[in-house]
Amino acid sequence: MSLRILTSKPRGSLAISTDPYDLECPFKKCPIRGVGLCDRKRYWSATYSRRKPYPKVYPLRLVAPSRGGVLIYREKLPKDIIEFAAYDKRRVESIWYGIEIGTWFIRARPTIRISFDKNAQIGYSIPTSLLEISFNTDWLNNEIKKIIENSDETRKSITLKYVLYKSLHWTLDYEKLARAINDILQGKENSEAFKKTIYLDKEIDNEFLRFARRTLLHSLEHMLTQYILFKLVGVDYNFIITRYYYKNTAKIFIVENARNGRLGIIDTVIRDIENNGLPAFLLGFIDWLRLFLNEHNREFSRLSDERRSRAIKLIGETIKRFEKESRNKAERLKKIDEIVQNFSDELRKADIQLDVALARTVLLVSNKVSEDLIEDLEDYFDDILEKHEFPLCWDGCNACVRFERYCGEGVHQILTTSKLLLEAFIERLRDLIATGIIESSREVGRVVEPILNEARKSIDVSSPFISPRYADMLIKISRKGVKIRVLTWMPEPGGEVDEYRYHVESLRILKNNVSENLEVRVAEKLHAKIYIVDDKVVITGSANLTGRGMHGNYEHIDVKMDPGLVLRIHNEFIKLWNSAKDIRKN
Repeated sequence: MSLRILTSKPRGSLAISTDPYDLECPFKKCPIRGVGLCDRKRYWSATYSRRKPYPKVYPLRLVAPSRGGVLIYREKLPKDIIEFAAYDKRRVESIWYGIEIGTWFIRARPTIRISFDKNAQIGYSIPTSLLEISFNTDWLNNEIKKIIENSDETRKSITLKYVLYKSLHWTLDYEKLARAINDILQGKENSEAFKKTIYLDKEIDNEFLRFARRTLLHSLEHMLTQYILFKLVGVDYNFIITRYYYKNTAKIFIVENARNGRLGIIDTVIRDIENNGLPAFLLGFIDWLRLFLNEHNREFSRLSDERRSRAIKLIGETIKRFEKESRNKAERLKKIDEIVQNFSDELRKADIQLDVALARTVLLVSNKVSEDLIEDLEDYFDDILEKHEFPLCWDGCNACVRFERYCGEGVHQILTTSKLLLEAFIERLRDLIATGIIESSREVGRVVEPILNEARKSIDVSSPFISPRYADMLIKISRKGVKIRVLTWMPEPGGEVDEYRYHVESLRILKNNVSENLEVRVAEKLHAKIYIVDDKVVITGSANLTGRGMHGNYEHIDVKMDPGLVLRIHNEFIKLWNSAKDIRKN
């Protein structure tokens, strides 16, 4: 769809496309093109060789997964830090409730949001397949706090987004946006919240933390979707719809956009996780995203340097040319250059960074650069901004974590996504998976037992001592079809038998229940405590599979998830297993 915007000046007529990544302007009768100012690509190209100074139309959509459905797969990281679940026949509502026209890339105008009447909303409700990725909220909050406390750059960015978002509320009003930034620069009401969070106490209250959680989950939703669609499956965004929840929980939904979900997207992800494990899936996503964002950072750094160098040369040459052709133009261009320089100095002093689009908006709306001053010089405005080092990307842009028309939040995306927070989080998650979880307490069973009970395929146990309660637990799990191998120690006849009566009883229980799914072997001088579940998670440490070992003694355990480390420990277990004797031969 393209629409003509009529203005009092022919030069102001542009096309609107519902697809901001059209490579050529679809509006062939645009007056700009007619007078030779536009070649259909210069103002429209999706490449970042030039800014796109045209309005954008954002469809606003609400996606609402219901409860219920048929659970077809579930897997968790230890301590329920992250849970992956896949459902079939789960009903999802998809409703377009309005449209938003944003004008980030032309002269500043208010964002227009048109909300549909409730009875006229467009949408549908379908039973379909979906993925639900849930995060332990306490753990996620703690990770976000550590990132914000330890990274000045991330804390500054999230705080500025937070202050601006609070100032703007539901709609993105450019006058409120400009006023909020100027308030910070002038030390007025908004500056107090900004400075307190950044400079003084690094204060992170629940409201700020909830906003940061929203920002992270929104960014994760976008990039996880891109990873699944383009890396794992190979289809475009039209085949899915997404949603994230951040207020009282932390969840991301990725939904097949088809009745009864028969597109194979969810099945592909399930196969990947089932075969390789949730930790391996997350590591694959993290490694892909690191490469993606690193390439983005390098490209934008290169492009920014290139454009700044070009802008410095262009503005210098243009001023010289205007001094010969039009003194008035030369003086006005110098004045704009001076205003932008002063604004840049103000921002730097306040420790704030804005991108080209935001800086342009604030300067125009606040009338720092007046309409009369910039009249017939607009083409040079972005060059002046780039000359003074305003970047193309402010902690998230359309080339990294914002997806424009594929997101239901419209122009607000600029405030509710963050590349910096996302980068820091995936590094912490990668470290967690690589190094594992450490637990030292008198209740390590609270970690170990859920992991054992969640086994789907296999459990390998090396424990010198076992209590009857846990012998019964292993037998019960084996009867569900889980292959279990138990490596333990058998005391010699004599005094030790009475001392370890509970263990001897466990050996009797296990021996009497050996089956196709339960094998038991004994080894001399066994001291290793190892628990391997589905060849995806390994627990090592000091805890025997006994009542006191799991609940009572002060024990230490390491929960390992890194696929390479899990494989190495699995191979060590196999060596021990092969050298041990079948319990039935003792």
